[in-house]
Amino acid sequence: MELTKKILEKIPELPGVYLFYKNNKVIYVGKAKNLRKRISSYRNSSGKAKIMIQEADKLKFKKLDNEFLAFIKEAELIKKLQPKFNVILRDDTNYFYLGITKEEIPKIIITHRISENIEYFGPFVEGRKLKDILRKLRRVVKFCSCKKEHLRECLNSQIGLCFGWCCIKNAKKEKNTYLKNIKILKLIFSGKIKAALKQKPELEPIINEIKEIFERESVEFDPYQIRAIEELKNLLKIKKIERIESYDVSHWSMSYPYGVMVVWENKENFIGFNKNEYRVFKIKTVENPDDPKMIFEIVSRRIKHKEWKMPDLILIDGGLVQFKKAKEAAKNIEVISLAKGKMELITKERKIPLNKLPFNLGNFIIKLNKEAHRFAVSFHRKIRQKKFLDLKLNYE
Repeated sequence: MELTKKILEKIPELPGVYLFYKNNKVIYVGKAKNLRKRISSYRNSSGKAKIMIQEADKLKFKKLDNEFLAFIKEAELIKKLQPKFNVILRDDTNYFYLGITKEEIPKIIITHRISENIEYFGPFVEGRKLKDILRKLRRVVKFCSCKKEHLRECLNSQIGLCFGWCCIKNAKKEKNTYLKNIKILKLIFSGKIKAALKQKPELEPIINEIKEIFERESVEFDPYQIRAIEELKNLLKIKKIERIESYDVSHWSMSYPYGVMVVWENKENFIGFNKNEYRVFKIKTVENPDDPKMIFEIVSRRIKHKEWKMPDLILIDGGLVQFKKAKEAAKNIEVISLAKGKMELITKERKIPLNKLPFNLGNFIIKLNKEAHRFAVSFHRKIRQKKFLDLKLNYE
């Protein structure tokens, strides 16, 4: 489907949900604070999102009063329609469900799995926001979240967020009040906010606080990264850093050599590592242990993938030799390297000890490097285990 200027002009700059179709069947559901801005971002999509857009032949959207309602509506539609790309695009992560147990005193849980005897709301894409919503609601709508009954009073009961019935057997003096609270939670997570407010008018300021969660840009949840990016832009004298790719290699005496790419992004409603964009490269041209040559190979192969969104910055694990090989492969893309032995950052202009960098920036560089190393080691461990099992089976 081509998202033309004419199509985008018809889409309002308002909160809501949007649905992509193929042959009159919904293949993807999403929500947005700004429908036009979010949908227009698919024009530059890559990977699985690009495949989804190419398959789609129709787009529909529904305006809503605020992004909180869009959050609820998105979950409702995913549950009802089971769009295939909502599963495919999150194949390495899990959705979150709000569960209400079906027992005399229902418990509230957040889980990735569905099981019997629990009423579910969701799936929700953003677990952090779901937890924030429940945390705020609990100040007025008390509920129990203890997994088992126990004799000692739990912390939530001590601070007034739970009635304490799960802690003290048979002390269920306000059962009707509690069940009313459960009913209110069900109304809220069904998108029936007005009905919930009629049941409990004192919820109104809490609902307004929840709406503000969605009004804030997600970067406010992790402000140090934004400060680090500003410091990095000033250091490198570049105007934009929205995508950083960090690379590492892993091999065991050149047995099963692999290189990995992890991706950090700063885009609308998201800041952090985008695991959907992670990639693995099996080393093909290097036969002896030579990290600089392996770095050159994986960066060269990555640059050839024009269908992937290009990075604004590449981070390499290694010293000056690795830096030079990566720069040679990356051509016009900015490259930096972290030499962990000397704990210094290498740029095209100079070497800078990490302890001389602003605190936020130094920590951010280390975080990027550690994530690439973690992914490289964990992937290589899986490969070795698989090969070991294969060999063991062959010998047996």
